[in-house]
Amino acid sequence: MSIDELLPILKENLYEVNGGNSNGIFISERGYAISFCLLLSDPNEKHELTNLIWDSGGRVEQDLTNLLPRTVVLVDGEESVRHGVINRISFKSQYVKDCVNSCTLLPLNNYVYGVNRNVVDNFFEVIYYRTRVFKFLDEPSLSGFVNCYTVKCNDVNEKCTSELTLKDETNIQPTKEVKKLPRINENYQKNIAYKKLIAKENSDDDDDFGPMTFAKQTKLTYKSPYTRQEKEAILKFLIRKNYLTGLRGSLIWKEMEKAQICPNRTYQSLKNHFLKTLIFELDRYNFLTYDEKIMMRGNKG
Repeated sequence: MSIDELLPILKENLYEVNGGNSNGIFISERGYAISFCLLLSDPNEKHELTNLIWDSGGRVEQDLTNLLPRTVVLVDGEESVRHGVINRISFKSQYVKDCVNSCTLLPLNNYVYGVNRNVVDNFFEVIYYRTRVFKFLDEPSLSGFVNCYTVKCNDVNEKCTSELTLKDETNIQPTKEVKKLPRINENYQKNIAYKKLIAKENSDDDDDFGPMTFAKQTKLTYKSPYTRQEKEAILKFLIRKNYLTGLRGSLIWKEMEKAQICPNRTYQSLKNHFLKTLIFELDRYNFLTYDEKIMMRGNKG
């Protein structure tokens, strides 16, 4: 199926997930928030895009040194070159505004940064269907860069495992450099590290952003993303109780669970969502005072 044929289906699915609300643009097929990393030289643009992403259902990663396997890296060119941290495919920052303006999750292929890269992948399989992850961009092949790993799935309707295989490259002859033992060892170590990153992302997502699987269990338990109403309820509870410190413990969150502040959310989920996500979004809630934000941010690990 071509991208043009796929877009209407994606748009329909997005409206179904969000009840016809265009604010759910950056949501995957199974309800995961699509994550972005912004490497931009203009702080005003970075602030604007951050708000657009959060308001449209996505999330912005704060740890730029340990990017998750499905995080979309957005650049303006200068920042990525200056810091030298981009070692996988990156995309133009205009992508976010174009998606929001069209109320549609647009093809990433049209926004690849760098004119010399030969895009050979459908990136919807990474960010929307989540059957693949981004690959490091340090090994050119005769046909161009291989931009993704394939993630093996036991069933098309089941959650994928973190086992990786390289995208099949037919009619490509290995070079002498690839045959060198140090190069093979380097690639092996990189694959191991990347598997750990995928396991970390799946672990983070399970708690707050989507389906969960357990040992000896085949049925999936689905948890929806936190809504803005739930996030406001969490913050207002903490303010009302004057619980602005000590939030890395469990007692406060157990009390919140018992009070049914967010029905059907466990105290572990409430705690993890605050420390991993909500603590970085405090500027979006105008009812918080400056001092309250400072005290809450003091709970960062």
